[in-house]
Amino acid sequence: EVCACLVGSEMCIRDRFKLCGGLDAPEFLLKEIDTLSKISVVRIKLIVSQVVKGMLGNEIDFAKVESLVSKSNLTEGDVKGTIAGLEFVLKSGCKYDVDDETLSLELNQLGLPREHCE
Repeated sequence: EVCACLVGSEMCIRDRFKLCGGLDAPEFLLKEIDTLSKISVVRIKLIVSQVVKGMLGNEIDFAKVESLVSKSNLTEGDVKGTIAGLEFVLKSGCKYDVDDETLSLELNQLGLPREHCE
């Protein structure tokens, strides 16, 4: 949803996302989406499976995640941020009952490449 408002004499447009409970996307998510864009779609899917594993109470295999992103030249902090960003998307998507089409559209609007959103 796009919301237009006046600030002084200027018009500003703010995006609000169902994924974020109808609010603006948090800054950390925007940073993590930029990082996720540097990782291949196949590797993202494998990382998501590790994140889901962690959300279900099992241990995330951080060595496996690090090996999946090794070619992306990410720091350890980037890897942890990536995991946190993916966990946020998964939890918020469930919490706010976001359907897959809306989730794909909103992630693309936030800057994730289309092929990553499918």
